[in-house]
Amino acid sequence: MPPEIDLITRIELPAVTLPVADPCVIVIFGATGDLTRRKLLPALFHLACEGCMAPAFHVVGVSRPDMDDAVFRDQLRGGRGPFQRDQSFR
Repeated sequence: MPPEIDLITRIELPAVTLPVADPCVIVIFGATGDLTRRKLLPALFHLACEGCMAPAFHVVGVSRPDMDDAVFRDQLRGGRGPFQRDQSFR
């Protein structure tokens, strides 16, 4: 007979520090798409908030629509929503 499982007791786990990435460039194809807005950029943002990005970390976005950096950034700011935990994205 298997031992009884205690579903009430919480186990405290030690805090994990994430490593800092080496300097690199990430290229996102389809940068104006839904996956980028909902998943990729919020994940990169959270990694940056945790201090996991090197100072020389760059993101290059490639997409079909022709737009400049300012328009792309405004579009991303307008796309914040339930997928971003911290609303301090600037």
